[in-house]
Amino acid sequence: MAKQRTTFDKLQKERNRKAKQAAKRDRRQGESGTAGSPVYDDNGILLGTVGEDGELVPYVPESQILD
Repeated sequence: MAKQRTTFDKLQKERNRKAKQAAKRDRRQGESGTAGSPVYDDNGILLGTVGEDGELVPYVPESQILD
């Protein structure tokens, strides 16, 4: 089971890296993006939303939130 967790962590890290790249790309291209605007990757996958400070707030499905 540890192997699955490692794979999950790798996928999560890759998704966060892509989200950060997308947010930087949007800022460079001058897309102001109002707070709450969704941010998608090149494949149309939701990465997160634009936060109050203009930074990306990553999307985490409720099924993956740990209490």
